[in-house]
Amino acid sequence: MNEARTGPAQTARVGESSLAVRPVRAAHARAEVVARTAGVRPPRSPPTSLGRLDEVGGGINYYFYRHALKLQLDYVHTWGPALPTGRGDLLRVQLQVMF
Repeated sequence: MNEARTGPAQTARVGESSLAVRPVRAAHARAEVVARTAGVRPPRSPPTSLGRLDEVGGGINYYFYRHALKLQLDYVHTWGPALPTGRGDLLRVQLQVMF
């Protein structure tokens, strides 16, 4: 858990946890299942513009050539009063190429 400074006399608690699971033959596995959860807890006093926010997500990483070439697909669901609609959803695809 970290404390984030947002201005004079404003702090918030930020926490994050994640998990990555590879199949039993992990030495040469190409696919990886991942999960993540995070949240922000603003202080009760003094009043602040920060709002409570929570998120949970999961996805799959596929390694073509280690971390130098990988494809990531993940979904994140976010909720809390910090969002205008109270909730949000994100589906993301990323390709990482390092050279």
